[in-house]
Amino acid sequence: MDTAVLGESVWPLRRTLLIVGGAGLLLAVLATALPLFDGGWKRLGFAYLIAYAFALAITLGSLFFVLITTLFRAGWCVAFRRVPEVLAANMPTMGGLAVPVLVMAYFGGADSFIYPWSQDGIHKAGKAIANHNENLKDFGGQGAEDTAPHAASGGGHLFLQTVADDGHASPDHGGGGTEHGSAESDHGGGHAHTHDHGHGEGHHAWTHTAELNPDHSHATPYFVYKKGAWYTSTFFVIRWVFYIAVWSLIGWFFWSRSVRQDADGDLEHTHRREWWAPLSVAAFAVTVTLASFDLLMSLDPVWYSTMFGVYFFAGCFTAAICTTIIILMLGQRAGYFPAVTTDHFHDLGKLLFAFVFFWGYVGFSQFMLIWYASLPETTYWWEIRGVTSVSGDALMDAPATFGSSWTVVAWTLLFAHLLFPFAILLSKHVKRNRVALFTMACWMLVLCYVDIFWVAMPALSSPDLYFGLPEIGCLVFCVAIMLAEALRRASAHSLTAHRDPRMHESLALDTSAWAPIHTH
Repeated sequence: MDTAVLGESVWPLRRTLLIVGGAGLLLAVLATALPLFDGGWKRLGFAYLIAYAFALAITLGSLFFVLITTLFRAGWCVAFRRVPEVLAANMPTMGGLAVPVLVMAYFGGADSFIYPWSQDGIHKAGKAIANHNENLKDFGGQGAEDTAPHAASGGGHLFLQTVADDGHASPDHGGGGTEHGSAESDHGGGHAHTHDHGHGEGHHAWTHTAELNPDHSHATPYFVYKKGAWYTSTFFVIRWVFYIAVWSLIGWFFWSRSVRQDADGDLEHTHRREWWAPLSVAAFAVTVTLASFDLLMSLDPVWYSTMFGVYFFAGCFTAAICTTIIILMLGQRAGYFPAVTTDHFHDLGKLLFAFVFFWGYVGFSQFMLIWYASLPETTYWWEIRGVTSVSGDALMDAPATFGSSWTVVAWTLLFAHLLFPFAILLSKHVKRNRVALFTMACWMLVLCYVDIFWVAMPALSSPDLYFGLPEIGCLVFCVAIMLAEALRRASAHSLTAHRDPRMHESLALDTSAWAPIHTH
């Protein structure tokens, strides 16, 4: 069994990762500042958010792997469990990488870089709409609950408002009209529109979709106001400090108990880990669900899905399994992890296969429930991501139609993230072939990023698809810094939990010797 400690030998690789990460961020900033790409600083904000969400997904998935295997007292994974333990204990690094996101949310102001609910005056505008609808209700008209939701698709008759420089709303009853009438008069037809988070004189200041669907601009402040203090910058920052603190504490506890057991061999460390595992899983489930709502779903404060937390979690665990497989195989090429066998990779391949299917199941369930309910404030979310069968002519140049760039991405996710890997990983021979499994792990890790990209980026631009140096640079920065700090943490301790009481189960793992059970 390998009990070697990386020590200072890890510094050259760590230094390379830090340099590459810094170069990636510099490249992204320069490409935005010059400017070499469309979208400006707002696009850089979205690029960083997506990259951070991807790196966070790997870390959270690793934390769940540690928790769930401890909860069920799994012995098969002990030979390589230190890898996800180190990634999970790296959560303070993810807290540091979250600072730019928190800054953009807290100081969004008029530009509201990425989160429209952080714009100045949006709560006042929403309150004005709610009060106006209440007045309509008092006089026999439609009330707030009847009117505002339909505004997401243009079905309601909410009055148009403009926001002055002081953030106060002023009604203009001349607006509304047909679903896309304002879009045609303001922007003309036949060209691609992009989401606008900012505002200026004469614009609908509180919305990021005013150019796409004018009536949806009235629903945005209304729903932000109805959701109250949850959509405030201060509370957002407080929640994220709490999330990071909880995840950091859990990750540190399970990692520190494991490395301390390497030193003294005390079984009490295992007992304490197992005792805290159920409570930690419960805390993980609640915080990850809320964090997914805050980080990604709140990019559009009108849209909501109760399944989004599970959808994000499925992507997290898939990304973590892929990362673990890749690290183990690269580590073995460098002479580490000698106790990890083909049987361990076989079991990891089975987990990957299971969560490929689970991700597809959750994604389809979310789509099916929204499609069946056909609520205007939820169905448009799929439309701007290209998941629609309606042509551009029928939608009168709506933000995204069937056949747009986002439709291509959606079809890519269906086939490349679900159907293709499902068919490939179904075979036992693929899961036991290291080259094939390594290839599939790399493939799925890329698709996990594409999935987060597809969820987030259309909130900025649809039907246009932005991808270039800003996105690549931010991705390189977040992943490189995450790995560099994980290497620093791993360098002081053994890469194997060699004194874990269940190590013998992991060393004895040999699924190829299992015989079928015959019953008579």
